[in-house]
Amino acid sequence: GHLPAGSSNGSLRGAKATAFAGGIRVPALMRWPGRLGGNVLARQVTTVMDVLPTLAAAACIAPANRLPLDGRNLWSEIAGGKSVPREDLFFGVESRGMFRLAVFHGEWKLVREASQTGEASDYLFRIAEDSNEKNDLAAKHPGVVKDLAGRIVKWRALHPPAGTRATDAPPPGWRPPAQWAEAAL
Repeated sequence: GHLPAGSSNGSLRGAKATAFAGGIRVPALMRWPGRLGGNVLARQVTTVMDVLPTLAAAACIAPANRLPLDGRNLWSEIAGGKSVPREDLFFGVESRGMFRLAVFHGEWKLVREASQTGEASDYLFRIAEDSNEKNDLAAKHPGVVKDLAGRIVKWRALHPPAGTRATDAPPPGWRPPAQWAEAAL
């Protein structure tokens, strides 16, 4: 949640617009009587890119995409309450002139906060042991930091900074609806 707006992320570090757990970790609930058993807790790491292939598989629908989807079908893991290891997962957000990036790689998570001038701060966590990101291990494992920072650099090269930029401000003239629920209908 966005802490200045009164949200609470409990014991999670960070908030909206960061790459720490409080900015990217979001719980989800699913209810589907007859297809999903009750009282199943799945700890499968997913991203928004996994939603389409996963829900399509759950509904027994083959997506009509011509190009490969970026996400994975994780339906069997979610339905079974299992968790499978993921390939490197990258996250990034730009806010107030800072790039906040993260990569999950095996047992590790590296968070990199970089300014537009290139100055960077790195934070390293053994995420299974420290899901609230309290113990920064960057100084103890410089080789891991170097490897994961290199992975972030390669990933960022796929998304050049000269592309379309997001802003922290709404577009000119935009006004939020008085009732969001009614606006979604």
